[in-house]
Amino acid sequence: MNIEIYGALFKNKGAELMLRSICEKVENNYENGNGIVSFSYNYFFDFKNTDILKRRFPGLSKVLDKTPNFILNKFKAIKNADLDYVLDASGFAYGDQWGLETSKYTLKQIKEWKALGCGVTLLPQAFGSFDKPGMKDAIKEIHKEVDFMFVRDKVSLKYVHDVIGPSDKIELATDFTNLIEGVVPKTFKDKNGIAIIPNCRMLDKTENSDTYVKLLEDIANHFISKNLNPFFLIHEGEDDLKIANDINDRITSKIPVYFGYNALEIKGVIGQSKFVVSSRFHGLVSALSQGIPCLGTGWSHKYKCLFEDYEYNNGLIELNNWKTISDVLLKSLDTENYNATRAVLLKNSKRLKQESENTWKKVFNIIDNHKNKIAQ
Repeated sequence: MNIEIYGALFKNKGAELMLRSICEKVENNYENGNGIVSFSYNYFFDFKNTDILKRRFPGLSKVLDKTPNFILNKFKAIKNADLDYVLDASGFAYGDQWGLETSKYTLKQIKEWKALGCGVTLLPQAFGSFDKPGMKDAIKEIHKEVDFMFVRDKVSLKYVHDVIGPSDKIELATDFTNLIEGVVPKTFKDKNGIAIIPNCRMLDKTENSDTYVKLLEDIANHFISKNLNPFFLIHEGEDDLKIANDINDRITSKIPVYFGYNALEIKGVIGQSKFVVSSRFHGLVSALSQGIPCLGTGWSHKYKCLFEDYEYNNGLIELNNWKTISDVLLKSLDTENYNATRAVLLKNSKRLKQESENTWKKVFNIIDNHKNKIAQ
C-alpha cells in the first residue's frame, strides 16, 4: 500500500511530526505499507531527510514507467501507477491567511491524483476563515473532490460548515501527533529545565512583533532569576533560531540553544522538560499530550482551541501584559498548582489519544473502501 503524504515535510518540525506519525500508522496497519513523498512541490526538497519515505516524481512518469524495478528500489522511487491513496497533512493551509493560490494548487493536485485512481482524505487540520474572494468556492470544490475532511477544532468546523453546510464527509478530530513517542537525544543536557520555543510567524502574522520578542526576553530573564534552567528549543529553522540568538544577546546571561534536532527528538526534549513556553502549535501539542504544563502564544484560532481541548483555558497568554504573565508563571510552577495541572492534562491526553486511535480506524476504513471500489 503506497500512500502519499501531502503538505508535510521536514523543515517545520510540526509538519515532520505529522509525517512521521502517518508513516508509523501506515506501516503498522498494512503489511507492505509505505509513506510516499512527491517531488512535485514548488520548492526544494531535502533528499537526505527521506530515509523514512519512498519517493514519487510526477514529472518523470514517462521515464520511470520504463525503468526496471531494481533501479527504482535503489532510489526508493515508485511509478505513478503504483500510488494507491493520498493523505493531506497540511496542518493549516486552507483559509484567508494563506490565500486562494494555495487552495487552487491543491485542487489541481487532487484532480491529478484522482486521474491516477487515487482517493484523497484531509487529515485533521485547521481551516478558515473563507471571506476573501474565491475562498468559499475553493473550499466547496475541495470538499466535493475529496473522500473525507477531518477538521481539527470547533472554530474551523464552524468556518467549514458556514460555507459547505452539514456533510457526512466532515468530522471533528483532534491532532494525531499525540500518539507518536518522542526520543531523547544524547546531546540534551537540561532535563527538568524550561523549554522556550519561539516562532517567527509571530513576527509576520501579528501586529506586535516587538512586543513578542520583548515578552520572550522577559520570560527568559524571569526563569533565569528563579534558577529554573531555561533554554531555547528551535522547532523550525534559521528564522526561529535568529529570534533565540537575538534574545540571548540581550538577557542577563546566555542560555542554551538546542537547534538541529528532528521532530521526534524535539518531542523527547519537551517530555523531559519541567515546563514549556511555546509559540509553535506542535510544540504545545507535544507538551500537553505528555502532561507537561505550558504557556503558549499564538497567531490563529487553532492555539486557543488546542488549550480548550485539554481543559487548560489559562494556557494562552496575551503579549502585552507582563504583570499578568509573571503572576501566571509563578502560579503555574507552584507545586500544588503544577501537580493539579499535570493531572488534568494527563486525563485529557488519555481521552484525546483514544480519539486519535478512532480517527485512524476511520481513515484506514475510508482507504480500504476506496481500494475495494477501484478493484470492482
